[in-house]
Amino acid sequence: MKYPFHTSTHNQRLKSLEQTGLLTSINIDDFLVPTIAINEDTNELYEFDYNFMSDTLKQFDNGIVDYTKTAYYDKWGLIKGEKYCQVRISNFLDLYKNIKVNGLKEPVVVDNTGQKIDGSHRASILKHFGFVTIPARIVNIEPDIEFIKRTVKAREKIYGKN
Repeated sequence: MKYPFHTSTHNQRLKSLEQTGLLTSINIDDFLVPTIAINEDTNELYEFDYNFMSDTLKQFDNGIVDYTKTAYYDKWGLIKGEKYCQVRISNFLDLYKNIKVNGLKEPVVVDNTGQKIDGSHRASILKHFGFVTIPARIVNIEPDIEFIKRTVKAREKIYGKN
């Protein structure tokens, strides 16, 4: 397998916010490892590498304020559309400014097997600041077996059974 699966769904991320969970510390690069993700609406697979977030932060530090000129927009503009990108990039840069001034308030979230649930933006920002580890909250989320089956089936279509 080239990259591990990104197997959390939007609903799982929302459920994770309702839990307190144990706190631990994890390696940022382990959390931001590139994954294979599936579009929840179309069942299409795509590789998800987080470098575009880091590149966007560097662009922001260098004075780029037009969101259509960022690596984030290059990654998602055609796929998700103008309005989605405008909101997401604005929220991402607001979070960046907030963490820069106030520090991290909410840890990233993983399930009890170490699978990433939520926090890629936060992890990318802390990595940009030079951190190597990040606080993580461990939650007990039931896997969405049907979503995982759809992901495996879509991957088999593209890459074969192996």
